[in-house]
Amino acid sequence: MNLSKYIYTLLFCILCTISWGQSLNAKKNKILVKLERARSEQNDSIKSSLYRQIGYGRNYFPHDSSRLLIDEGLAFCKKRGVMDIHHYLLTLYSIKLDYEKKTVQESIDILKELLPKGKELNFRGQLYVLKDIGRNYTILSKFDSSIYYYDLASKLAIANNDTRNIA
Repeated sequence: MNLSKYIYTLLFCILCTISWGQSLNAKKNKILVKLERARSEQNDSIKSSLYRQIGYGRNYFPHDSSRLLIDEGLAFCKKRGVMDIHHYLLTLYSIKLDYEKKTVQESIDILKELLPKGKELNFRGQLYVLKDIGRNYTILSKFDSSIYYYDLASKLAIANNDTRNIA
């Protein structure tokens, strides 16, 4: 009786693993389709949006591949010369991708440089940066600073009726 219980558990685990792997491949494929579309898209606004979506999916790929995808999107956005929300978020994704290669304080400094641009674009860009700064101060055990930035993010979310992002 106990042996059959273990066999069923093992089969269940194998099926879940296979299903998860297929789901991951489907997400990677969606991103690759977006990449193909971004490379051929003529409308600059749609193209930058596609690159932002590709950057958002950076965690489905190895670090080097993610770096290449984000850098391609950033190169397009820089060539375009307009700092819109898509360029802004790609820059943020690039910073997040390189957290392990920078000190936490370097990441905070870069995020603080991005903060004024986030205010110009829309509240969400600013919100993401405030939360990331707060998280980084938590890593440094600077809890007063962390609470300060999380409070700013919460107030911004409340002011914009964004209940999902209230810290």
